[in-house]
Amino acid sequence: MILQSMNSSPYRRWINKAIGIACWITGLAGMFQNPVDGQDGSPPKRTFRIAFSKSLFTDINVNDATAALRISLQTIARQRHVQIEPEAWVVDTREELAEAIRSKRVDAVEVTSEEYVALEKEVRFAPMFTGSSGGSITEEYVVVVSRNGKIESLADLQGRHLNVYAHYRACLAQIWLDNLLAGQGLPPTAQFFSQIAATSKLAQVVLPVFFGQCDACLVTRSGFEIMCEMNPQLSKQLKVIAKSPGVVSAVFCFRADVPDEIKGPYIAGLREMHLTAGGQQALTIFHRDKLEEHSADCMQSALDLVETHGRLFGETNQLQVTTVGPMLPQEEKAGVKK
Repeated sequence: MILQSMNSSPYRRWINKAIGIACWITGLAGMFQNPVDGQDGSPPKRTFRIAFSKSLFTDINVNDATAALRISLQTIARQRHVQIEPEAWVVDTREELAEAIRSKRVDAVEVTSEEYVALEKEVRFAPMFTGSSGGSITEEYVVVVSRNGKIESLADLQGRHLNVYAHYRACLAQIWLDNLLAGQGLPPTAQFFSQIAATSKLAQVVLPVFFGQCDACLVTRSGFEIMCEMNPQLSKQLKVIAKSPGVVSAVFCFRADVPDEIKGPYIAGLREMHLTAGGQQALTIFHRDKLEEHSADCMQSALDLVETHGRLFGETNQLQVTTVGPMLPQEEKAGVKK
C-alpha cells in the first residue's frame, strides 16, 4: 500500500508542536533541585536567559511558539520555586542572535549547526549538548532517485528537477551538495538543477520522486528511512546515489563565561533529562533518545563543510527555490493502490 498523506490538520500540528515545546522546557526544569523560594531572606532570584533560533520552528507560528515558551517557563518557576528564573524567546535572525550573545543578554542558545558555525567565531561556548537518536548525534544527507530511470550518478541530474527537505536537520545539505558537485567539476546546486523546490513536509519531498513527478530529492538519511519503514515500496523503487558524512544538525550551548552557579542547575538538568518521565516525553516528541554533552570537536565536520564551501564559492550560494504546494495523488497513474 502506498503511504497515506502524512499531513495532519494545521491545528493539530500546532498543538503537537506547542506540547513539544512545553514538554522540552518542563523536562529540563524538572531536573532542578527545589531551592528556597526567597521569602525567608535568601537572595532574590537571578535570571537565566535562553534564546531559540527561529530556524528550529518549522511548523508553528513564531508568536505562538514564544508565548508557549514564556508561559511554560513562568509556570515552572512558580511551581518549582527555582531561584534562578529562566526566560526564553525566539530570535528571528543570525545577526540578532550574535548581538544578543555579544552583549551578554543571553546565557545559552539553541541554534542550527549552520548558525553555530557563524556564531562560534565571535563567542566561546561551553559546554554544549546535542540530541542523540539510535546511538548517533549526527545526521547524514542523501540524494535519492528512482531505480526505474537512467540516473546513475550526480552528473546525470544536470538540468533536472530537485526537491529539497527544508528542515533544520538538513541545514547544511545544500552546502554539502555544492561541495560534492564541485569535486566532480560540476556547477553548484543552484546552477546545476533547472528547478529546485523546497518544503518542510517529508512526504512532499520524497513521494514525488517515487511517482515520477520529480527527478531527485535531497533529504536526511533518517527521514528517508522513516519513509521507507512506513512504506517498503519506496526502498524497492528508490535508491541513494550520494551520501554525506555525519554532521550535527543543532546544538544547545552555553556561553563559556556564564558563572557556574547560574548555569550549573541547567547543565545538570540536561545531563539527566532522559531519566525523568517529563524529559523522556519531550525527547520522544523531538525524536531523540537523550541529550549528550560534548566538546566543540563534535562540530568539526560541520565546520569543515562550511570552510570548504567558503574556499570554493566565497559567500554561501542561496538556493533558488519554489515552495512545493499540496501534492496531487498519482497512485492510479503509477499503477499503485492505496
